[in-house]
Amino acid sequence: MLMGIYIYSPKEKLMKERIIGIIENVQAKPPGALMKKTCDLVFADTGIACIFLGTSTTVSAMLGNAAGGTGGAIAFYASTQPAIDEKRKKGAGKSIGKLLAQDKENFFIKYSDIEKEKSIYKTGFFDTLFIAAQLVVHAKGKKYVFDTPCSTKNISKQIILRATGNIRVG
Repeated sequence: MLMGIYIYSPKEKLMKERIIGIIENVQAKPPGALMKKTCDLVFADTGIACIFLGTSTTVSAMLGNAAGGTGGAIAFYASTQPAIDEKRKKGAGKSIGKLLAQDKENFFIKYSDIEKEKSIYKTGFFDTLFIAAQLVVHAKGKKYVFDTPCSTKNISKQIILRATGNIRVG
């Protein structure tokens, strides 16, 4: 976890901001896209940066399963994860502003824009079914849906609770 580093805001104005936590390997649809992609959610003092890293590992595994059963699922998943890890590695140490500028699909949600009464992180048994915990964020009339890995839901809860009071944790 990075703390107290200098980063650029989305408006490229130099400011000191603290990164509270990062949830990796999240599945989300970029605005206007048809298919989900893999992204990291970077929780900072002022908001959430969604940084897309590549093809969805989940979608790749499903396609592989359809094409070649369990072996195909493993092969398709294994073929997409290294590219995602490499892109994440190349972004390490870069400012949030620079990460956002790397891809037109990346976006930033200010905590002050989040509608508290509608935004929730669903972590209950029937919500996840041991697959993914869903983070639903409503901000400025838009709905963002993020599927976080179920294996990270406990640390993800802590990151969200520490970052903002505008998202209910269930």
